[in-house]
Amino acid sequence: MQMANTKLTKEALAKALKELLHERPLDKISVKDITERCGMSRNNFYYHFQDIPSLLGEIIAGFHAGYAKERPAGSRPDPRGVTDLDQWKLYLDKIIYPDHKLMPQHRRWIGYTLKFAVGSLLSHCPGREERFLAPVFAYYRRPEDLDDYTAFQLLDTAAAQEHIRFKGLMAIPPVNDDDAQNRRYLAQVYQLFVRAGERGYRNVEMQTLSMGMSGDFENAIREGATLVRIGTAIYGERDYSKK
Repeated sequence: MQMANTKLTKEALAKALKELLHERPLDKISVKDITERCGMSRNNFYYHFQDIPSLLGEIIAGFHAGYAKERPAGSRPDPRGVTDLDQWKLYLDKIIYPDHKLMPQHRRWIGYTLKFAVGSLLSHCPGREERFLAPVFAYYRRPEDLDDYTAFQLLDTAAAQEHIRFKGLMAIPPVNDDDAQNRRYLAQVYQLFVRAGERGYRNVEMQTLSMGMSGDFENAIREGATLVRIGTAIYGERDYSKK
């Protein structure tokens, strides 16, 4: 009976949050809004979830299971359909880049909750962790949109997941002929490497800084690289005409 009640309570809270998301942005929804919508107390909510992102993570993890059950056996998924990964990417953007009108402390609180959303999602999708972590790390591929705060927010989130271990950083500078600009970029990566190591994460050991290739490895070594990739400098240009 207890398990049945727990399931019904979680479903009611999830239904309330999904309804509210049709009416307003995630950062405008409170626990009070959710519990009032489904006629429950806040104590009921916190008995089952740490916060709204924890509930959100469970909803997204359940999206795939529900979709799979609805599809006839042996049928192929519709490539045009919305997937759990689509939903995850949408909510990640809302958490990482919330409404610009928010006060800084509110934005920091939303960012802090990201680790709980990720943790909740991963705990409900065993065997599919890599699939959902990939969009989190993909933000590092857009450095023009990534300030220091967001970079460490993402690192904090990843470091909070017990099954992840960090051993270093790898970076490839933007292609350019400006030696000074190249060194500035490499120096910034080195500072990120040092600061990440100083944060005291239990599962982060910044042992390797991989940056620099055949065209800029000397600058990379000057700026602190511990690993460079210089295959072209040693063996010459690769012949792409050979299969």
